[in-house]
Amino acid sequence: MPRFRALGALFCAILAAVAVTVVTEAQDSDNAVARISARPLSDGRIEFALQVQELRCSDSSGEEDALGEDSLAADDCTAFGTVWGERILPRGRNFPAEPEVGTWLSSRPPVLVGEVETRIRARRLDNGNTEFAIQQRLDGENWGDNIPPSSRFIFPSHRTTHIDRWLNSSTVTISKVIVIPVVEVPAGVPIVAEATLAWAELDGWTYNGSEPSFYYGVRQDPLDDSYDTWVVKVAKTDDDLYDTLRLQVSCYGGSFEVVFWEEGLPYQSSDRRVRVSYRFDDGEVTTGNWNHYSGSEDGFYPADFETFSESMKSSDKLVVRATFYSQTVTATFTGVSQMFRTRVQPNIEYCGHY
Repeated sequence: MPRFRALGALFCAILAAVAVTVVTEAQDSDNAVARISARPLSDGRIEFALQVQELRCSDSSGEEDALGEDSLAADDCTAFGTVWGERILPRGRNFPAEPEVGTWLSSRPPVLVGEVETRIRARRLDNGNTEFAIQQRLDGENWGDNIPPSSRFIFPSHRTTHIDRWLNSSTVTISKVIVIPVVEVPAGVPIVAEATLAWAELDGWTYNGSEPSFYYGVRQDPLDDSYDTWVVKVAKTDDDLYDTLRLQVSCYGGSFEVVFWEEGLPYQSSDRRVRVSYRFDDGEVTTGNWNHYSGSEDGFYPADFETFSESMKSSDKLVVRATFYSQTVTATFTGVSQMFRTRVQPNIEYCGHY
């Protein structure tokens, strides 16, 4: 079974014998070799760190380096070998003694390996093992998949028998260069169109008692020829004063957004965030503090647009409750997945690429 390896006294003796004079980074590679170091602490927590291999100029002694390989001896320091760099210790690097089983926790803030943000992830398994992995923002924006070393577990016994002793995972290859994928935008995108798809009796202010409840539109900026796209659902609230709330999926200025807004919402002081609880279909209720803005219209929005929109795409009903400074507003949106099946959906899908 994969596991961390305790290097013990032999490793320490070899490391102490190494003498190097120059440290340099490999300039001809887009990748780096890395490993996770972790040590159990006396209070039950586990401290972890990241190590990256470096090229180092050897001294003239020809002694063995820290990897157990023969050093390349050269008086003029033109020969190089690889050794492990200093442990990189993120500020948030202590895995709790009693974590929630199965939940991945991440080190913070991310560290840079070359130009790529990189972090360590850890979770406690049902059998008591603690599993580790490395994760990177390979495109400079989104976190990629976990990169699991083949030896990546600390066993429950390690947490008592190896207190304050660093244990090392097997190595993985990680990237040092951000690679932005090329997106081929289909011909005809962006689409310029607008339509009202549904009407409903909402606030009672319109002449016939109904108003657009599901609509989309596209606007081109005459100054820079950029395009803005919006898809909006409107729902009636449970408040007599603040009758409606709008849910909007949009691409503004090349950025994808999901926001809830209306021309007027209850008062919210500028230094406070809106407390929001929501539920998709018959799922669990999620509660958190959301960002708030106020101007010609008032609105609030989740921290992660992509994750929230993915839930919208597979759901029919969304119930949202927003607690402002002194008032709470609740609204129920139906057919939310329809917002990603309009004529202008390609504008949303390729937002930022046209």
